[in-house]
Amino acid sequence: GKFLSHGRYSQDLLNRDVRDLQALYKDNGFEQAKVTSAVLDNYEGRENDLDVRISIEEGPQSKVLSLNIAGNQHIPEDQFPALNVVPGQPFSQAAIASDRDIVLNHYLNRGFPNATFEASASPPDEQNRIAVTYTVNEGDQVFVDRVIVSGLENTRPFVVQREIKMKPGDPLSQVKMLETQK
Repeated sequence: GKFLSHGRYSQDLLNRDVRDLQALYKDNGFEQAKVTSAVLDNYEGRENDLDVRISIEEGPQSKVLSLNIAGNQHIPEDQFPALNVVPGQPFSQAAIASDRDIVLNHYLNRGFPNATFEASASPPDEQNRIAVTYTVNEGDQVFVDRVIVSGLENTRPFVVQREIKMKPGDPLSQVKMLETQK
């Protein structure tokens, strides 16, 4: 498209716009997208007028064919929170990175402090569909053995006890520890 804008020109802003557009296309499954810019001075013979052109070559869009989760022995897949990589949706490495954080936080809050996450993706098929596999190594689950409160001088113990979110036998949860600290 074409539109006229009055203002100052900045090569740094144009470079940032090109990078942002490139990232936007990649985040929407266009792994081969190319965004380039060109600046022509003295547009249509008018001194100090610029013609800024941004060209986009999208290339093919890759979509997720399937998502498989392996290694989850203690937490079934139907108990996972909503993930960003979904069959039929555009494939992107940014969505996988976001899912990594979601999955690891989910495990961390269920007492698996040493859980690890690996993602792999198949090469695109003839229709640019990609099969994605998440492999989780849960590690050992850790439980709260007991909660010890010490150092109370002015606060009554029942006040502190009602604020503690962790109970003996619960999985050690980072969220509950942070809520207790508040």
